[in-house]
Amino acid sequence: MEALRKLAETLWVGSLLFVAAIMAWLMLRRHDLGVSVAGSLFGAVALTGCIAGLILLIHQFWKVGFRAMRTLPFWLITVMWLFALVLGYAIHTGSAALGVRLGDVVVSWHTISMMLYLIQCVLGVLLILS
Repeated sequence: MEALRKLAETLWVGSLLFVAAIMAWLMLRRHDLGVSVAGSLFGAVALTGCIAGLILLIHQFWKVGFRAMRTLPFWLITVMWLFALVLGYAIHTGSAALGVRLGDVVVSWHTISMMLYLIQCVLGVLLILS
């Protein structure tokens, strides 16, 4: 079970940081390509986060039971998992649907999603270090 935890943690946090670095570079160098690739990459990272987060939460409960709720890793995983759900299924879907009609609303959703993604990356680094 410990090996599965390490794998899930590495895949999740690694994909978050990898996509953040690649997208930052791509948006600076080739904005047109970055825009076309962004939706797919962020959707894949959100799916990875949902699955890995669930695995990590199950591991926390398996390892120490409900005492896990008193630990920092449990709360880091929980917040990151909730952000993955929100980013993958609420904001991404909602902003895609509104994109055709309301330009300013999409910019606001995009700003919120990027802030949540950045927070998720920082929490992921804290999770790895804890």
